[in-house]
Amino acid sequence: MSFISYVEYKDVMPDGLQFDNLLTKDLEFGCLFYRVYENRLLREEDDGSVIDIAYVGNLYVYNNDKEYRAYIMKFDESGNLQAVNVA
Repeated sequence: MSFISYVEYKDVMPDGLQFDNLLTKDLEFGCLFYRVYENRLLREEDDGSVIDIAYVGNLYVYNNDKEYRAYIMKFDESGNLQAVNVA
């Protein structure tokens, strides 16, 4: 069994769709909450604070709707979101 984490991303996807929350299994083990804010990936802590995790690489995210959609978020070596592409 794997744990799914949630990623909040408010921008429109490259295919014109928009989701409040996306899912991923690519991050830390556990049912954690993340958000992309000002092109940075932040992790929400139990006390309500957020931590910039300076994520580098490709992050596979997908929706949980009837019509499945998947995307690749590309973060550069500085931890900035550079692109979102349809997977």
